Amino acid sequence: MDETGYIQFDNRSVKGPPPEATLISELNYWRTQCVDEGIIGVDLNGTGFGNVSVRIRGTSRFVISGTQTGALRTLSARHYTKVVDSCIDANRIVAVGPISASSEALTHAAVYRADGRVGAVIHVHSKMLWDRLVDIVPTTNRAAAAGTTAMAREIERLVSSMRGRSNIIVMGGHKEGLIAFGAGPAAAAEALFATG
Repeated sequence: MDETGYIQFDNRSVKGPPPEATLISELNYWRTQCVDEGIIGVDLNGTGFGNVSVRIRGTSRFVISGTQTGALRTLSARHYTKVVDSCIDANRIVAVGPISASSEALTHAAVYRADGRVGAVIHVHSKMLWDRLVDIVPTTNRAAAAGTTAMAREIERLVSSMRGRSNIIVMGGHKEGLIAFGAGPAAAAEALFATG
């Protein structure tokens, strides 16, 4: 993704059924809270921003909101896809579902890869939080742009080094971008909303 919200990785989407509703119900609740707070949505150009994901228990796979779903307050299962494989070095995501994976899917994959205890990831945009937290909480290198392998590697490096000390990262090279994560959707949301 570049700063306009478009996918930059090799996005291998395979049409398939939506994920089970039980996988996304709690995640969807917290995503709607983020929409209501204005930290997931659409910008003035109509480009969606922000995304959420949940790990499929006991695997490295995860379910993530689809690309350009920011305009929708509440999503249904058809707005999510299952990431079944990811490779940061190859800049590749393989997803199965009714919609293409969000433009930050590689970043979500990096969080899950870095810490097996993480069960959910929330990516939002907030100028207020970004300005307040940049270089106060773990912050990625500003040279690492959004949606790139450099950003994914930075996120992986930070999550690996944090090990529970913090559950929020400022994306230094992605103005307004933040990543929150936790054992589940509620924990990820708590990490995010506790900073507001």
